[in-house]
Amino acid sequence: MQLLPRTSFLGLLLLSALAALPLHGQDGQTAGEYAYTPTGTDWDEWDDVNTEAWSSFESFDMERWVGTWDDQSFGLNFSYESQTVIWGSQAAQQSIMPEFVWLGPLFGGEGYTSIKGIIPLDSRFSEQMFIYGGWKYHLTPDVDVDIGGNIVLATKQNYGPGVPTPWGSGWSDRGTVYIGLIANCLLHPSVYMEYDFMLDQKNLIFAIQQDWDLHEEFGLPEGLVLDFEARFGWLSANAWLGNGRTPGGQQWRNGYVYSENQLNLIYNFFEGFSTYVGVRYAWNNDGTGPTGINGIEMGPDSMVWFGAGVGYEF
Repeated sequence: MQLLPRTSFLGLLLLSALAALPLHGQDGQTAGEYAYTPTGTDWDEWDDVNTEAWSSFESFDMERWVGTWDDQSFGLNFSYESQTVIWGSQAAQQSIMPEFVWLGPLFGGEGYTSIKGIIPLDSRFSEQMFIYGGWKYHLTPDVDVDIGGNIVLATKQNYGPGVPTPWGSGWSDRGTVYIGLIANCLLHPSVYMEYDFMLDQKNLIFAIQQDWDLHEEFGLPEGLVLDFEARFGWLSANAWLGNGRTPGGQQWRNGYVYSENQLNLIYNFFEGFSTYVGVRYAWNNDGTGPTGINGIEMGPDSMVWFGAGVGYEF
């Protein structure tokens, strides 16, 4: 397959971003302002179930399905990460990440689409584009559901989270579907199950997430927010090489546990415009050194790095 020139791929990613708020799917946050919330006696017991999704669907009312144009929200993000980590593993070193996000009403819940690029500053690593789509919904007063999926396109033949293999050339792709439950309480504990079709991979994720308004809590300047997230995951893949194989025709079965943690200081300059800087830590037990199939050099098993970015919502 003929490769697109590097400049064309970079342009495609940047145009996607200028055509996307942080990734809304699997972020551990409950459904936002666009999701319908019942009131009164229909929503005062823990086992009350929100029926708006079905009611809006059978109404055949387009405004109840997707709202009006004024109900839609769009956002642009541009961030830098000193390490690029996916599933607790190093996919690249320094990267720039443009992103475009849409949020809006969708069948009584909150629909979202995210297009995000990963552009490593070192050309040895693979550029990747993540296209997400999903739906969050207030299922009960205490539990939200998040259902979605993604398609990932990359400029190299990769294994696992997007690390180039020593063999083969050309583009590669993969795709996942996921479902998660998020508790509407302190720390928003959540659990997600994700399946990757290309890697034949199951990924079970437990997470907590919390924001603190530092102006309200400690009287610091208005607009300062502290955001914390911690994830613990277990994955098992029957085809870690995706659609690739070793020179001997072998596939790679792999599995490990991992953790990803981040702490961000966010400053909202004014409505719609914000910036952040933060520290991250990740670890995995997937091994280090030439312990992969055919002696593939595995990345570090623990990493500390930082990230920073700006975002604009309109």
